[in-house]
Parts: sequence; C-alpha cells; structure tokens
Amino acid sequence: NIEMGEMLITTLFDLPSLSQIIASAVFMMLNIFTIMFTFVATAYFSISVAHMRYFQKHAILWAIIIFFPIFFALLWLALKPAEYLQLIVQFKADGGFGFGVAKPGEAYIGGYDISRIIMSIIECVGLFFGTSYIMHKKVNIS
Repeated sequence: NIEMGEMLITTLFDLPSLSQIIASAVFMMLNIFTIMFTFVATAYFSISVAHMRYFQKHAILWAIIIFFPIFFALLWLALKPAEYLQLIVQFKADGGFGFGVAKPGEAYIGGYDISRIIMSIIECVGLFFGTSYIMHKKVNIS
C-alpha cells in the first residue's frame, strides 16, 4: 500500500522520489505555519497598541482596526524579498533536493521559494519585540 501511494503521488505531482515528497510537504507546512505565526504576532501587537492611552476608550474596536492593515502589509512585505533575491529549494532529477539562489523573475521548476518564509519569521520576531516594548513602556498595567 505504501509503495502504491508513493507511486500515485510521484506521478500526480511529477516528483521522482519519496524524499522530494517529504520535502515538499515539510515546506508547505512551514509556509502555513509562518502565515499562522504572522497572524498571532499581529494579533498580539494590535491588542497591545489598542491598550495604549490614546486608544483605551474603545480598545477592542481599535485592535480590530489596527490588526487588518498591519497583517496585510506584513503579508505584502513578505513577498518583496523575492523580487530581489530568491532563496529556493529546488528538486533535482536524481531524486534529491538542494538550496540555491535564483535570479529575480527567473522561473524555476520543481521547487519552493523560501525567502518569503524567512522574511515572515523576521517580521514576527520584530512584532514580538514591538509588543514587548509597548507593554513595558507604553501601557500602564497596574
């Protein structure tokens, strides 16, 4: 059954080996995880900003208003590095895969652009540092 499933997946997605199937599943899950991580980091940041003195009267409304522009701006910003430098994981004909750099706008077959994932992680770390700063310096918790 495992061999039949492997053969079905390799023919459907044009992947010659099991290691490429596993690698593509891992990078797809990593991509989904970074989008969820960006969502959570943006939510924490917007809630923290909404509890500053200027926005405290209607904190929930301000948190929602602040969340959407920041979230969509971060998703847009995560796509920007790929215009200048594409870090890719490219599948090879022998069944393996390797890391490399593609020229901007260059089409690559059978691989994933990981520059978006790296940029999303950098953005989320920045949001958590921003949240920490706001909570310690700008919000009166006591």
